Amino acid sequence: MKNIIKYVLYSLSITALFFCSVPIHSEDNYQNFSDDSIILSFSKNLNKKLLFQSQKKLKNSEGNERYLYIPFSDNGYLIFDLKLNILSEFSTSSNNYYIDNNTDVYYLGTLSYFVKNNKNYVNIQNKDDVILSDDYKSAEKVIDENIKNKLNQKNKLSLVNDSQYISGSLPNYSYNPDGICGTTSAAMLLKWYDKYVNSNYVPSNLENNQTSFIEYLRSYVDGSVPGTVTTDVYSGIISYCSSRGISHPGGYSTSDIPSYIVGRVSTYGTPGLNLNSVPFGERHWVTGYGYTSSNGTVFAIVNDGHGHTGVSINSVYSTGIVW
Repeated sequence: MKNIIKYVLYSLSITALFFCSVPIHSEDNYQNFSDDSIILSFSKNLNKKLLFQSQKKLKNSEGNERYLYIPFSDNGYLIFDLKLNILSEFSTSSNNYYIDNNTDVYYLGTLSYFVKNNKNYVNIQNKDDVILSDDYKSAEKVIDENIKNKLNQKNKLSLVNDSQYISGSLPNYSYNPDGICGTTSAAMLLKWYDKYVNSNYVPSNLENNQTSFIEYLRSYVDGSVPGTVTTDVYSGIISYCSSRGISHPGGYSTSDIPSYIVGRVSTYGTPGLNLNSVPFGERHWVTGYGYTSSNGTVFAIVNDGHGHTGVSINSVYSTGIVW
């Protein structure tokens, strides 16, 4: 499938696109990072050893080496934004095979890994072709300033100081044949409610078949044309629940998302769906089941919709949340 992606004006999560580089380090030669650097402080706090000899620089859409990918020695990894000096995403339990198994990777937002094929970008996860639109190119400077202003209002990341998870376990769904990530994420949320709140959330004949349940749910969420925004997913969930005779205690927000991420977990103990945007304005839904906070920065712990769990993404990338 080939998508012509246009810049989405309200996506405050879009990252800056400037060239930045740092010296390459060997495993024992990381002194170019100061002892109080964010990367070293973060990894030490996690009690994780960084494999500097396996690090990679990841490119932004301009082809500049903007991000640093470093695996941990015993599973997990982190991705650091060298320009904005923030952690973009990390995992303490899951390796990132998308990056490990490819060279010359373009990192175009959290959980968005691409390789270049002539003028097109190919999504490593689903093999979709993406063409960068002129709309986004002309808006880069405005987007960058919005993000920097947003980051200047927050404390810089140093040490993880809190982590919490929802009660119970979230199902791990990955069925997404044609860009229905909103439906896939909603299915995980609804299956959680079916297991822990009300067994009528999912029809009994679909409880053990994620493909059939997601296909059944897509008519409510994505409809005939794949691709959703926050209100689409919210209204789809409410409409579906109404058809099941359930008054779902849901809601949504497109602002103050970090507070909602924390609140859904710590106050209610329930999962939430996070809408994340990449620099193209492309949107991807993930299902959150916990959070990690660090000096004012909130990371949503999510299932990425491709079958991987235990990935923490910086909430600066989130443009909407549904519960």
